[in-house]
Amino acid sequence: MNLETISTDEPASISSSHSAANTPLSVLPDLATQSGGQFMVSLEEKLEASQLRTEQGSFFIPRGVLEEILDEPTICRAIQDLFPALDPKEAAHCASVIRGQGAFPHNEKSFCKIFSILVLSNTVRSIRYFINLGLNDSYLPMPDPRLEGSSDSLHSIEEDVVDYRDRWESLWNMWSRSNRRIFFMSQWTVMAPVFRSVDRVKHFSFSQNYILPFLKNKSPIPPDPNFVSELPNSGQARYGGYSEVRQIKIHPDHYDFGNYGLDNPYHLFALKRLHTHKKVQLWQEADVLKRFRNTAHILQLLATFEVHEDTFGDTLTSYYLIFPWAAGDLESLWTANQNSVGDSRIATWIAQQCYELAKAVSTIHQDEYDQGNSDAGHIYGRHGDIKPANILWFPWKSDNPDSNLGQLALGDFGLAHFHSEHSRSNVDPRNVARSPKYRAPEFDAESKISRKIDIWMLGCTFLEFNTWFLMGLDAVLEEFPNDRSEPDVNDIYADTFFRVVTEGRHVIKMVKPQVKAWISSLHSHERCTEYIHDFLELIENSMLKPDPTLRLSAFEISLILERQYNRCKEDHAYYQLGQPWVVKNTSEERERSSHDGKLRGLERVLQTLRLNAKRVDRER
Repeated sequence: MNLETISTDEPASISSSHSAANTPLSVLPDLATQSGGQFMVSLEEKLEASQLRTEQGSFFIPRGVLEEILDEPTICRAIQDLFPALDPKEAAHCASVIRGQGAFPHNEKSFCKIFSILVLSNTVRSIRYFINLGLNDSYLPMPDPRLEGSSDSLHSIEEDVVDYRDRWESLWNMWSRSNRRIFFMSQWTVMAPVFRSVDRVKHFSFSQNYILPFLKNKSPIPPDPNFVSELPNSGQARYGGYSEVRQIKIHPDHYDFGNYGLDNPYHLFALKRLHTHKKVQLWQEADVLKRFRNTAHILQLLATFEVHEDTFGDTLTSYYLIFPWAAGDLESLWTANQNSVGDSRIATWIAQQCYELAKAVSTIHQDEYDQGNSDAGHIYGRHGDIKPANILWFPWKSDNPDSNLGQLALGDFGLAHFHSEHSRSNVDPRNVARSPKYRAPEFDAESKISRKIDIWMLGCTFLEFNTWFLMGLDAVLEEFPNDRSEPDVNDIYADTFFRVVTEGRHVIKMVKPQVKAWISSLHSHERCTEYIHDFLELIENSMLKPDPTLRLSAFEISLILERQYNRCKEDHAYYQLGQPWVVKNTSEERERSSHDGKLRGLERVLQTLRLNAKRVDRER
């Protein structure tokens, strides 16, 4: 196409939806007669200097920095420098068109990215071609010119693919091959994606050429007396059988996840890469987490994306999930806060977090609908892998760091399952993955699997939490596991919380006597308060029950824990005053240290019986 015949009208083969009408570039003099001045050299140097290095060693210009550099006066000055014969009013109008005649960078009809690529590739005078062809930023990225003529060279975008092809091919007809290659290689510098996923979890798709805005982060958390900085494994990758999780720092201009319930002043996130290259595995985990968007104390999935890589003629796709970055798990919290063992100032915090975790499990189970309400159409779930390693810890700045250790959230839904009302308690345990230490008795006794396995696992975790608070980390990691370790049904030493005994044709499931004795020892600990007594009784009598039908629902447990939390807020003696029980022997017999304690124990037993009676009535 002859350069001098280009006008403000669109070429015949191009849709008029992106017409550059009223664009004054038709009056520009022949580009071959013009020469840029020193201003363009300075602008190019400024764009070069603004590039940041990613963790992978590539360079990109942050979106906000590009907006700041390419403001309208700067673009106007550049147009005047390139085309000195142009009237100043026309130059100002050109600058307005390049800026999209609106707020950049959110206006995709602008030519700002195009303009910056042309500056970086030293082909800036070609801006006239782009504007007259309507090739604005929404048409980026330009396809690989080495694949010209191939169907793989042009990828569909929101606009019609034919229109997309026509516009780029019209440009290529005017450009040399070297210009095409330079533009193609330079464009990625300003094409770093923005992960905008506010109202819902969005999925993004990238080719291997995209530069992801993940920055190097040598010091993830600056020293701060009110913020935990020395954390075990902080910032290190964590590997599992099905995925790898590592810390990333996303440039603040390149994400907007809305309010996901956590402060993130250091822009740190967890990037989970699945080992599988099958998209169905991504959807399986993502679909579970999408159900709990904006649900407190459940790990929030912020976005997902895939990257396509060409390897020896084949395309290999990797799948990723983005989450908030946790400082660690529950065990990390115990390790980092050993000076808080027995400190009554954190008791109310523990009560709150355990209540919130139980409520999170109830949200997964949807068991509130079991309380006499209609459950038609509800999808019931189970987590399937509740344990300290899957309860994530988000420490935060606090005015009272001695009494507030942050927030706990239930994470890792890799074993989670969702199903309808008709199939929610009819699953073969042989087909369900489980965590060995915390698994429920149903797995070994070939009982049907239901949501109640989560109650058992949560009870085990809560028991360890109380053990840490009263006795410290070694008791959780060494003494208690060693105490309950014994050969299981496969004659392998296991530190599960139950045993299975076969007597003739009968299979008997029971809580290990060592676990009962351990709970007894916690009751008799000098720091055991009335609150801890209540919590331990809930665990023993309503959660660690071998018969799953005798376990309370997560909803019922959350109600009891909520009452305990509220009482902690109102009655300081409830969680501050040590009232150890006097234990007669290692059996279940215990003796209260006061008459009031006996009355409270009787009241709790009656309360449990009433809850069980109501549940039996509902099941009838």
